[in-house]
Amino acid sequence: MFETINGAAQNQNITFRSKLSFPGQTVANLSGWVSPTGKEYALVGASKGLIIVDVTNPDSPVQIVQIPGPNNEWKEIKTYAHYAYVVSEGGSGVQIIDLSPLPSANLPNKLYKGDGAIATQQLGEYPYRLLRQSGWG
Repeated sequence: MFETINGAAQNQNITFRSKLSFPGQTVANLSGWVSPTGKEYALVGASKGLIIVDVTNPDSPVQIVQIPGPNNEWKEIKTYAHYAYVVSEGGSGVQIIDLSPLPSANLPNKLYKGDGAIATQQLGEYPYRLLRQSGWG
């Protein structure tokens, strides 16, 4: 009834370089941002907030900061210009983080509360929150 396809989950042009651990947390999303100076950052959605990692040297990633956020399992991260938009489930709203001061760990951010977005979507110049409505499962 089921056919096994060898190699269906094989890596294609991917080389493992390094890893980081985030003890006591789960991670549920990953996005990226490149600064105007060319430094590359991974934006990691963790259960206790957003973790920003300098991945300019992929053999030696460096955690820059963890910005506290709602303690929820799921995060959705989108970037536009020098801002990161982070949403999660559970009525946590949207957190907006100014990435322009990187590599400084002092990043201005603001949490706007709401009904609990489940995703963000970029349409043109504007980010939109996709909201969960009660009654659908």
